Amino acid sequence: MKGNGVFNSILERMIGERIHVELKDDGVSVEGFLVDFDEKMNLVLEAAEEIHNGHQRIRYGRVIIRGSSIVSVRPAANSAFP
Repeated sequence: MKGNGVFNSILERMIGERIHVELKDDGVSVEGFLVDFDEKMNLVLEAAEEIHNGHQRIRYGRVIIRGSSIVSVRPAANSAFP
């Protein structure tokens, strides 16, 4: 269930796109292809990478990010599917 609202409308348009998600943890973000989301803004990303302070990358594959840990979501700089 997607719910309603401006944020849901924006996220729906980003499905299939590579996004950059800033997390509440200092200096930690995640990039990956948005697969799905729910009304609490929990995100499912494919080909996800965790980024520490803009440098170190850890590859995970498919991840779920809890909506309460998200600070911001934007299109990623490199949006081509690997």
